[in-house]
Amino acid sequence: MIGNEKQLKRNFGFFGTLSLVIGTVIGSGIFFKQGRVLQEAGSAKMALLAWFVGGVLTLSSAMSVAELGSEMPQTGGIYIYISK
Repeated sequence: MIGNEKQLKRNFGFFGTLSLVIGTVIGSGIFFKQGRVLQEAGSAKMALLAWFVGGVLTLSSAMSVAELGSEMPQTGGIYIYISK
């Protein structure tokens, strides 16, 4: 396969990435940790604020990793980014 390298397709846009992050945050946290968050937050408003802030931080992290991915097209993800 010399000279016939396959390239990764870059099909994720902003809304696809946003949906993926929101789905991951909701799927991994809200169904398993809502009782603990409500207990620690003290009120429903503070718990919603905590979920919102967590979502914004996660989205920021995902966008940072996406930026790195666009600059370093090698496969390997975070391992490649950290090693470079």
